[in-house]
Amino acid sequence: MRGALPLLLILAASGCGDRRTFDDRFNDTQANLQKRARTLDEQLNHQADETANNQQAPTGR
Repeated sequence: MRGALPLLLILAASGCGDRRTFDDRFNDTQANLQKRARTLDEQLNHQADETANNQQAPTGR
């Protein structure tokens, strides 16, 4: 009986947690990373546009 108790605890603990499949977790992670990458790209493009606008030569009016 004493030998079975640790095994039962391990089996009980392994049943807890995320029930999604590996593919579901992978796809969620991939979608989150793509969303973060798009956000970073938009921020970098915005900064680049602002820098380019600030560096334009003033017109001679």
